[in-house]
Amino acid sequence: MELHCAENFGRDIQLREIEDLSLVTLVGEFGGEPIAFAQVRLISAVECVSARHPSELFRLYVLSRWHGRGIAQEMMRRALATAKAAGSDRIWLAVWELNGRALSFYRKLGFEVVGDQPYRFGSDMDRDLVMELDIDVPSAA
Repeated sequence: MELHCAENFGRDIQLREIEDLSLVTLVGEFGGEPIAFAQVRLISAVECVSARHPSELFRLYVLSRWHGRGIAQEMMRRALATAKAAGSDRIWLAVWELNGRALSFYRKLGFEVVGDQPYRFGSDMDRDLVMELDIDVPSAA
């Protein structure tokens, strides 16, 4: 966990992410305290994703003491609206195959598994499932 966090989180890393115009960071807060965040990559896909204009739900985290209060659903609603406003027709994500809580949450929202990919977590190699959801972008016609 320490190696994973050192490689993926930190002031400089998050500053680069915030400055990246293709990555939208959404923050949920309560009483001035950050309680959740989500990130949407507006130009990202893997081969198994069937989209003309895909976006990726890159991250979605909610503090554990806020689980079960609808925060994740609200963050997802905002992430989908962000992708849709950018012209995306589908949003995809990668989730660890053993993360039952997340898999259940995404399936309830209509995400379907379309493939898998390796994921390095520290020094371990895991398998992520790739899931996607049609976000119903109207055609230009």
